[in-house]
Amino acid sequence: MATHLKRLRSMTEPPPPSDPFARLRAVSRAMVVAVTVAMVALVALAVVVFLLPALTRTAFLPEVMPFGLTEITPRARLLGFAVLAAPIGLFLYGLYEIRCLFGQYAAGEVLTLRAARRLKHIAWATIIGAIARPLSIQGLFLALSIDQPNAKSRLPAVTTTDLTFLLFGLLLLAIAWAMAEAARIAEEHRQII
Repeated sequence: MATHLKRLRSMTEPPPPSDPFARLRAVSRAMVVAVTVAMVALVALAVVVFLLPALTRTAFLPEVMPFGLTEITPRARLLGFAVLAAPIGLFLYGLYEIRCLFGQYAAGEVLTLRAARRLKHIAWATIIGAIARPLSIQGLFLALSIDQPNAKSRLPAVTTTDLTFLLFGLLLLAIAWAMAEAARIAEEHRQII
């Protein structure tokens, strides 16, 4: 009789509430790992391409960077690495903020001022990167062609990719501002209750 009542009670009681953020937490944990791997790969690729040219084919850089250079000297390679250090650093900072944001999501911290601040940092890194990219490309051309004074740049100053990233950064900034306001309102409601 007792087991029958227990079964009847379990059928009439609502199911225990499931975690509404379970899927977000799982995806966020995977994204933390993926972004960490991307950060390590970016640093490794920069070091291999610019500082360890023996590990890459001699013609690798001219294929990747359409400058039409016939030879890239060790001095030009080192200068190219120095020019790209700031943009790579900015990109790594953006990836670090993305990694931290997903880490917060994995911990269940979703609609908070801290998460909005991280999203704002990602937005600013994207905006600054989009603005600085044409200058970085021209600087890279000058660095790589330092020993070839007759080389002429064939790259456009601003591309649609730059404009797309600029618009994406502005969109992220607007979302971050909206998220910050929503987090403030949610916090005020929690304090009232």
